[in-house]
Amino acid sequence: MGALSRLEAKFGKAAIPGLLRWVALLQGVMFIITMMRGADVIDFLALDPARILQGQVWRVLSFVCVPPTMNLLFIIFAVFFLWFISDGLESAWQPFGVNLYFFATVFFLVLASFVRYFLQAVLPVMQAPIAPEFVVIASVIIAFACLYPEVEILLFGIIPLKMKWIGFLDVGFLGLMLLSGAWIEVPLALVPFFVTFVPAFFRSASQRAQTATRRVDYERRQLPKGIVFHRCSRCGATDQEEPDLEFRVTQDGEDLCLRCLANGNVSSSAPDQAAPPPPP
Repeated sequence: MGALSRLEAKFGKAAIPGLLRWVALLQGVMFIITMMRGADVIDFLALDPARILQGQVWRVLSFVCVPPTMNLLFIIFAVFFLWFISDGLESAWQPFGVNLYFFATVFFLVLASFVRYFLQAVLPVMQAPIAPEFVVIASVIIAFACLYPEVEILLFGIIPLKMKWIGFLDVGFLGLMLLSGAWIEVPLALVPFFVTFVPAFFRSASQRAQTATRRVDYERRQLPKGIVFHRCSRCGATDQEEPDLEFRVTQDGEDLCLRCLANGNVSSSAPDQAAPPPPP
């Protein structure tokens, strides 16, 4: 039993079924509340290490409920899209696997925020322009794209787009964040992704290489076209033209087919293996 199986056996009952659906719904609700009450709602939920140390511990999780956008069209698409990929991930990983991946990403992102916070106390480290809620969702989307690269969705209900391209788009956004100064947050937040997919990638590459090697070895063992092992010195029949025909080699090194041997169409040189007697 692997480590993941042991964890699931011990803590599987604590997993939240449809976790990403709940996150999508909470983001939609917070979007509505923010539109009604103002940006103070987002400030109350945001990931802030200084305030967490002051006792506002809910911020270690509440930031994932922050809407990734304040555009009505985009938030509708984001909620439905997260709802859609929830089913696919749970189909591949089961609810416990999705919970573990999601909360591990959240943990490493919170850890990164504290690393930056304490570094700022001793070093001139600038605050990174990062939306932590986007990083978590982007990691989930990239994981889904790796599992189902050819799945096609309708972007905004109009544009057909395969998941692999959406995954590349999110990788590009994370790359821009990395270049903009999030050199702590982005790599740490992607630790669960790397742990999940990098070993599987190398195993797959190794299996493909082994398969290719076996295929090359098999093809090398095959007889090239136009080359024959046996050609009867009397009738000219070959093992390529008549695969079922058997041949014998004489003491003089001549190939003779059993048909010629049976018909007595042989020279005085006897084959090194006795031919069956001709029919009476």
